Amino acid sequence: MDRYSPEYGPSKSMIVAEQASKKALAQQLCTIGEKQPGYEVGLADAYDSGASRALKKVRNLMRLGVHVQAAVAYGITSKGPWRSSKTPGINQALSNAYLKSQGLYALRDGWIKLHHS
Repeated sequence: MDRYSPEYGPSKSMIVAEQASKKALAQQLCTIGEKQPGYEVGLADAYDSGASRALKKVRNLMRLGVHVQAAVAYGITSKGPWRSSKTPGINQALSNAYLKSQGLYALRDGWIKLHHS
């Protein structure tokens, strides 16, 4: 049996496409890093397996409508999720209106309703 058959997971073409996508995003990060002072991201640094979490965060922020430079700035931070949750880029992507549209309950609204009714 072929190692890349559907029974064993993704096909070889899917793996190659994913690697090409990661490499393209890493190259974009490097070009942004060359233009912006303070962004010293090398291609090897951006493409290694340790940076894949940051690349995924940048890609998801861009998917939620954050500008590319802001997504890179807030996506490659070494802060944890609790501390980075108050950054402007994360607040723009995950606003209260967006969270409410996803069906999540706002504790602040419940507290106000409970104490002021």
